[in-house]
Amino acid sequence: MTASVPHVIAPPTGNIHVEDRGTHLVILLAGDVGTALREEAGVALARTSAADVPVAIDVTHLHTIDQSGVAFLWQTAQVCAERGRIATLVNPPQHLAEELTALRVADLFTVVQD
Repeated sequence: MTASVPHVIAPPTGNIHVEDRGTHLVILLAGDVGTALREEAGVALARTSAADVPVAIDVTHLHTIDQSGVAFLWQTAQVCAERGRIATLVNPPQHLAEELTALRVADLFTVVQD
């Protein structure tokens, strides 16, 4: 008889946080953004959908991003486009800019380096 090993999910090492700054909505992505942050991504997407202000996605402190994180960015840009707004991507690291270009979705974002 073999012992059963419980499936352990590591805690996320990143976060997705939304700040309503009155004139615009800021979505902050930091650390390692991926599948473990699915719930936070859903909340951010819902707030983006409900907001009637410009949206900035600040990725200044992003370390890594997996396919689900990139999908979140794409979905956010789509929600903005459906409402006649452009998603602004703030300080994208080179690896993210290359990934968005390779996927042919970079043009969904206005990019700002500060």
